[in-house]
Amino acid sequence: MRKYSIEDLISLIKEQVQTFLLDGGEFYPFGTCIDKNDQLVPVSAYLDGEFPSSLELISMLEKRFREKVEKGEYKVAAIIIDVTVKEDGVGYDAIEIRFFEPNSHERKEYIKYTKHSNYIEFI
Repeated sequence: MRKYSIEDLISLIKEQVQTFLLDGGEFYPFGTCIDKNDQLVPVSAYLDGEFPSSLELISMLEKRFREKVEKGEYKVAAIIIDVTVKEDGVGYDAIEIRFFEPNSHERKEYIKYTKHSNYIEFI
């Protein structure tokens, strides 16, 4: 059985983001993880109502991920959020990845992207 790495997790995240952006033009926050069996697993959250707030989804995923990482069910988990980052006063589309790992402080990584007609370019 193949063991997956953080790089594999980020590759899957980019594939998921590309699908969401090309299909719908946007996406709600979502999660994915490497479980205790070293498998990549997409994670979804369900809240009442058709259009829950992004903050509610993020809060639910953060709580779930902290618990699962603490219990050893996930080796690493990540929440992915569509954001805008500013560099030198210019705004760029980006994804924010919040990582949850055992014995580690939660950390964030930002990956800028540009939408094209049939693909997403990550920069």
